[in-house]
Amino acid sequence: MVSRVTRRVVPLVLVAVLALASVVVIWASTRSSGPATSPGPEGVVVVHVPDLAPAGAGPGTPIDGWGARRKPRKSSSTTSTST
Repeated sequence: MVSRVTRRVVPLVLVAVLALASVVVIWASTRSSGPATSPGPEGVVVVHVPDLAPAGAGPGTPIDGWGARRKPRKSSSTTSTST
């Protein structure tokens, strides 16, 4: 059989562990995030990172041998004709 002392101690230990875990979570969520951050254009936090391309690089300009695909242009020959 389980003694009366064990029945009292187990819930108290469980409450103490949960309280300690709550304090750790609150502390971790309120501490500073380290490196400086700033909100991006859509409100998403952007960590200060080096630029991937020089400032003068235009769209579709190859950088270090890599380039982005350009959007396909709509062909003027696909216009509909009315009868």
